Amino acid sequence: MVLVQVLAKLARPAAMAAMMSVAGAAAGHAADLKEMLPETIRQAGVLHLATEAKWPPYAFIDADGTLRGYEVDLAAAIAAKLGVKVETESIDFAGLIPGIMSNRYDVAMLSISENAERRKTLNFVNYANAAMGAFAMEDNQAATSEVVSMCGKTVGVQSGTSYVGFLENDLTQFCVSKGMAKPDLKLFTAGDAQILALYSGRVDFILTGASMAGEIKAKGPRPIRMVDGSTFPKDFVGMIVLKQNTQLSEALLAGLQAVYADGTYDKIMAKWNVEGMKIGAPGINLAEKAGQ
Repeated sequence: MVLVQVLAKLARPAAMAAMMSVAGAAAGHAADLKEMLPETIRQAGVLHLATEAKWPPYAFIDADGTLRGYEVDLAAAIAAKLGVKVETESIDFAGLIPGIMSNRYDVAMLSISENAERRKTLNFVNYANAAMGAFAMEDNQAATSEVVSMCGKTVGVQSGTSYVGFLENDLTQFCVSKGMAKPDLKLFTAGDAQILALYSGRVDFILTGASMAGEIKAKGPRPIRMVDGSTFPKDFVGMIVLKQNTQLSEALLAGLQAVYADGTYDKIMAKWNVEGMKIGAPGINLAEKAGQ
């Protein structure tokens, strides 16, 4: 018994040393990553982020006023790796890119799709794929689960999103090729207004993220139908940063890679049931590299 106690006492300093070594290595890694940040952010210790907190499971305000969502958790995890805090402001989606362009915010994220037009002024630090979803009320006799039923119908889309271009170009061309009328676009500045328009019958369909299906169906006053989106494109989405701010882009990527490497990324995606949006590896402007 005495021998066991002696050995235990001898083991404690070694164990403590090992723990301190691991903690020191983690702190050192965070310090190294923090050095990658632009000096203004590094000195302030704060990353100013913009989102639109009206979109579960991406970002939303819960019943007790807490900001939640998978992107909220991901941003916090990345910031922790970089040794800074996140200050988040919720604004309309249409204001996210202008907010970055005016330097009001350092970074913005809300399932923002990467495309060639946006890459002219922005860098995308990609963390997920996003599938498009089209929804209709089941009791709307004019709507079916077939894409062709959207032709000639009123489709609600949030302004500033990539869904606008899809409707005006891809979907319109599809309808015309079928000898049918093009869809009638109705724009909404806020996502919740778009969804309410569907519930109230002011639009036949809405286009938004497929991962919104659970939320839209759960809150619908009547059953919701989802259009077969197997032919819809999938987009790379990412945090957006000014094109010329390559230092911040690289720092965010390093933080994201660290979150990815230690398993935190997988845990966050599983927690919010968005594992279908995971990408093989994070990167910058991955859609461009894929020829999109």
